Amino acid sequence: MAVVLERRLWTADEFHRLGELGILGEDDRVELIHGEIVTMSPIGDRQSGAVNRLNELLRDHLGKTVTIAVQNPIRLENASEPLPDISILKRRADFYSKKTPRPKDIFLLIEVADSSIDYDEKFKSNLYAESNIAEVWVVNLLMGIVIQFTEPFAGKYKRVRRAHKGDSITSHSLPNLTLRVDEIVGEN
Repeated sequence: MAVVLERRLWTADEFHRLGELGILGEDDRVELIHGEIVTMSPIGDRQSGAVNRLNELLRDHLGKTVTIAVQNPIRLENASEPLPDISILKRRADFYSKKTPRPKDIFLLIEVADSSIDYDEKFKSNLYAESNIAEVWVVNLLMGIVIQFTEPFAGKYKRVRRAHKGDSITSHSLPNLTLRVDEIVGEN
C-alpha cells in the first residue's frame, strides 16, 4: 500500500506570521516559493563580495533614480516571496516600508550564484518569468559570466543572452545601465 503524504502550503501572510510567532527567525535563510518554505544556500564570501560590488556599481550608475534593494523580499503572488540578491525597483517615497515590492515595481532582478547556479538559472528564472518580471540577470561566479533573461512569455524567457568577460551588458529595462562583465564578476 502506497503512503500518501500531504504537504502544507503557505500563503505569504501565513509565512510572515511564522516569523512574528518566532517559529522562523530573521536569521533563517528561507524563502517562500509556490507556497513551500525553501531553505537557501548560505552566503559565501565570494557571493557576498560580488553582491556588495554590484550594489556599489549600480548606485554609481543609477544614482537615486531607482531603489536598490539587497537580499530583500519581493512578492510575486500570494504564495511566493523570494529574496533576490539585488532588486532594482521604481523609486517610492516610502522605500517600500508599507508594501513589499510587486512585479509592477521591478525593473531588474539580479541573482548572484556561486553554489546555487542551477537553482538560480533554471528554477528561479522561470519563477520570475511566470510573474512577468521584465528582466533578470544571473551572475555565474564560477564561470565568470552574466546570463540575461528578457521577454517573459508563458512562464519562460524568450531571450537569453550569455555575456562573458570582455563583454558589456546593457539592461533592456534600464537602457542607461551598461556594465562590463569584468566589473560585475570581479576577480575569480
